[in-house]
Formats: sequence, structure tokens, C-alpha cells
Amino acid sequence: MLKAYLQLAEKGDSAVREIIDEYAEIIADLCTTLIKTLNPSLIILNGFVIDNSPYVMKKIIAEVNSRMKDIPFDAENCCERTEGDGGHQRCHCSGIADNIRIASYS
Repeated sequence: MLKAYLQLAEKGDSAVREIIDEYAEIIADLCTTLIKTLNPSLIILNGFVIDNSPYVMKKIIAEVNSRMKDIPFDAENCCERTEGDGGHQRCHCSGIADNIRIASYS
């Protein structure tokens, strides 16, 4: 039954997506708290919902990136001097949530 609801969310059903979005926000809160307190190099998410819904994972990553965008960080590690740009530094930090991964142990 849950798989059918996840498929509806993938197809854009707004009522189901509302519920799935709430679930994703809770997981994003947990990931954000982990990042802020422990600064892990990797967060692995696993479970039926994660394994069966790319929409949920995209939503979690978007939420984490959104919540972390105003957090101060060492920009020196994210910038590089580029040629042909007047020697200016160009920042190209990837998203904070790039280290959130899915793991399947089936």
C-alpha cells in the first residue's frame, strides 16, 4: 500500500506529496541537526521510503541545502582563482547536502 502512495507522489499527486513533503522535512531536520552538531563527512539514509521514492530524496536534499545556506562556513576552501576572469576568485561550493547518500542493504 505504501509503495502505491509513493508512486502517486512521484506522479505529482498533490495530496500525497503534502504528506511526503512533511516526512521529508522531518528527515531534513534530522540531517541538518547532524550536520550542525557532528559535521559528518557522510550521512547514509536507508529504508523502504528512501529506497522507493526518488522524490523524497530530492526533497530532503533540497530542504537541507535550504536550511544550511545561511550557516557561516570557511569560504576559503570553496573558492579558486580563475584565469581569464581578471584574477578574481570565483566561489563554486557544492551543496552542503552532497554528502547525503542512499544505501541499500538488500
